Amino acid sequence: MRFRLRTILWAFAVFASAIATFDGYYGTLAAAVVCTGWTLLFYPPPRILRHAFLWFVFAAFVVFVLLLPGMQQARESSRRTSCINNLKNIGLALQCYNDRHGALPPVYNTDDKGTPTTSWRTQLPSELEFPNPYRLLRYQEPWNSSFNSPLTDDQIAVYQCPKDLNNLQPNTTSYYAIVDERTVWPGARARRLSDITDRRESTIVVIEASGKNAPWAKPEDLTFDEAVDLLCGLPPYYAESGHWHDYGFFYKPSKVLHVGFADGSARAVRKPLDRDFAAALLTCNGGEEIDLRELDRALAPELDYAKVYATAVFVILALLPATRWLPSKRPSPASDLIMDT
Repeated sequence: MRFRLRTILWAFAVFASAIATFDGYYGTLAAAVVCTGWTLLFYPPPRILRHAFLWFVFAAFVVFVLLLPGMQQARESSRRTSCINNLKNIGLALQCYNDRHGALPPVYNTDDKGTPTTSWRTQLPSELEFPNPYRLLRYQEPWNSSFNSPLTDDQIAVYQCPKDLNNLQPNTTSYYAIVDERTVWPGARARRLSDITDRRESTIVVIEASGKNAPWAKPEDLTFDEAVDLLCGLPPYYAESGHWHDYGFFYKPSKVLHVGFADGSARAVRKPLDRDFAAALLTCNGGEEIDLRELDRALAPELDYAKVYATAVFVILALLPATRWLPSKRPSPASDLIMDT
């Protein structure tokens, strides 16, 4: 391997294809390993240096190819599972509240003047098995009153997605109701589950919106249009809300959002959804026929052809110097072709 122009162009091509294949730091490392390896093979260094390089390649392969991706995927999968379980617990708590009181809690409580004071989330201490002090909240006082503040400033684990624990304030929530006459939450008026005429398993009750950063006790949730924009992947909450789901090296990662349904179930939906379909999921008496299999199809892995092509180019370029070792067929001398007569 001589450092001619073609060698420099080959090195640039290796780095470009490696970065396109492995993204950023990992691609640079892979290209550096390939170029260094071929250099050591064509220009043999001292034995100790060659052994050190081989051990480095082996360690990098184990850590960056085998261990690290598996650990990251396992950690993210655990967070997604915990997040969905939170929504299931909230959904079951709402079911229990409806059975006990004859209706769901109003989306907010009010004082004597009709001013919103506390959120629907403050009304589920018994169903969510909160410690006894949370049951002493005064719903007619503001959520941050002198009496309520010592309790509402605390973190409630079931109201925060594990992915957000390091990004949100301790007293904030990741899950919100959708306030509108068309949804399960019409406002201060409580709605019964029996009032829902659409299929409960396709009617969203609670939605994940991490970027809103509202305290869990504060009477602040999403409007209908905000929730539709969120499901459609539009601002203001698209960048912060949701989870990246990695299906494998050759597949496109997707952004998923967790939602809870009126039957107490919860699932991930892949953003962005069609706007009409998103609106149909949010209404409780719209009469739309919703095929939930469409959500399952949306979660199906999608092959990343660009990464497949980039990987093929990288492999070909990485092995290209090996052609130097191929036996060359030289034409026989003319004297060998003349028959001795």
